[in-house]
Amino acid sequence: MIEDKCDFRFKEKQEESIKAIVQLNDTFITLPTGYGKSIMFFYLTEIFEALAGENSSIVVISTLQALMLDQVQKLEKLSIKSVVVCEIRKDKGVGQKISEGQFSIVFSSPEAAFTTGMWRKSLTSGVFHDRVKAVVIDEAHCITEWGGEFRKEYDRLYELR
Repeated sequence: MIEDKCDFRFKEKQEESIKAIVQLNDTFITLPTGYGKSIMFFYLTEIFEALAGENSSIVVISTLQALMLDQVQKLEKLSIKSVVVCEIRKDKGVGQKISEGQFSIVFSSPEAAFTTGMWRKSLTSGVFHDRVKAVVIDEAHCITEWGGEFRKEYDRLYELR
């Protein structure tokens, strides 16, 4: 199934984590650097689709635009449609494409997810919103490091639930 597309097999902790997520449990995953946490959410939509027989999508809240852009490039190589939304992106056509469900994975900064406007609307309406199966907080340690005064939206991540 999913493993046919890549050169690896999911590790034990990856499988445990994925099982918890597809059972719709709130799941906190803390694994060593390089263990393969990102690859788990790369394939979440396909796993949900295989289990439910319907299209699905996920939102990934991430810390840095460069990290999100790098992950989108990796996903392109895997033929998984994804996009980055952030404060500096002004392309309104992307917002419409998100709402229409043209992307399986949408990467967003916390600011874009919570600021009223184009990105908030595209994430909370339309086909995309109806298909959301999971919200992933990548680099979650940043919540305590960058919450509060530096990046206030990190203090609001619980609202995504």
